[in-house]
Amino acid sequence: MKKVLALLAVAVLTIHSSPSAQAHSKITSFTPRPNAVVTELPSEVTITFSEAPLTFKKKKVNLISVTSPEKKVISTGKTKVVGRALVIALSDQEAVPGKYRVTYRMASPDGHVVSGSYRFTLSSS
Repeated sequence: MKKVLALLAVAVLTIHSSPSAQAHSKITSFTPRPNAVVTELPSEVTITFSEAPLTFKKKKVNLISVTSPEKKVISTGKTKVVGRALVIALSDQEAVPGKYRVTYRMASPDGHVVSGSYRFTLSSS
């Protein structure tokens, strides 16, 4: 019995300390990228993660919001989960030169939330 308990303890410690068991989702790409300077407002913002976001049917747990230099929300519709990415459409009716802020929140499969924000710039030329 002691041998079985010892083996069980080793198995639990091995699983618990393995990198894949402790890893949280990480961002692998942004479109547009942080601090990018663009000459046209993109039609959408995409943030791709190392794992597919956790989804719930009726709860909005994965979100992207984009605000203009005038602090108006220009993201439209619902944030979509597409594979490992979050995608939000943008309205170009409010396209003015300046810094745009992208704020995001993603629920990773292990239950941790990945959130933050970044900026990109729409140039006038």
